[in-house]
Amino acid sequence: MMLNWLQSILLGFVSGLTEFLPVSSNGHQAILFYLFGNTRQDALCNILIRLSVIVSIFVCFRKHIERIFSSRRGRRSLSRSRHSYYEKRLLGLASIPMLAGILLYALLLRQNTNLALISVFLVINGVVLLIAEYSSHGNKDARTMSALDTLCMGVAGAASAFPGLSRFGMVSSAGIARGADRRHCFIWSVMLLIPALLLLIGLDFTILFSGHSVWLLKNFICYVLVALSAYFGSFCGIKLMIYLVSQRGAPSFAYYSWGLAIFTFVLFLIA
Repeated sequence: MMLNWLQSILLGFVSGLTEFLPVSSNGHQAILFYLFGNTRQDALCNILIRLSVIVSIFVCFRKHIERIFSSRRGRRSLSRSRHSYYEKRLLGLASIPMLAGILLYALLLRQNTNLALISVFLVINGVVLLIAEYSSHGNKDARTMSALDTLCMGVAGAASAFPGLSRFGMVSSAGIARGADRRHCFIWSVMLLIPALLLLIGLDFTILFSGHSVWLLKNFICYVLVALSAYFGSFCGIKLMIYLVSQRGAPSFAYYSWGLAIFTFVLFLIA
């Protein structure tokens, strides 16, 4: 069953918004699809949502991305160049276990929309957020993060393949727990979303053309609404997290994860 206009807007906005909050975007999507009465996943919707999220990242962090990959030289830019080198090394190293975990999950387990399992991982997501919030905080930047610190962030990103665990929340919580500066950790978590989403888009294309997904060109307007609302939701999520990055808002998101877990488990019981 294809989504109607209102459902398309809601799905896109919630998916984009929760991609940048320490709550599970995959979990929210699964719950919304269940509430909408959809039993088959629309891979084209996922592709459009993820592309919209990537576009919002480039729009909001264009200068930072340019700085990371800038090759300008000179005395003034020497310090920045060194920092960019270490940041690229951190992102590259963290991407390896994260992408391997996401790919392994997709190949062996596929996307599991079992509501009971999602509720369990939502509880775990809240616990991880609280542990990171009340652990000792540091001021490490890309130059002082060790290989072990970086790998921990990557492994946490790999765990987020399970629906109910937040990609953004897991990576940022691991970084904060390892002593990373909160502001730097926020930016790294956003940057690491790009390779993860690109991999997921590639996997969605394999589903799209394998006949396991329903998509119809006559529903073009709904797909446009999904993409636009996902971009708007992503933009709002980024701006909200920029505001909250120094406000210690993790406990609130942890409680929200637990509340959503209870709601999801109730849905499972009455299904």
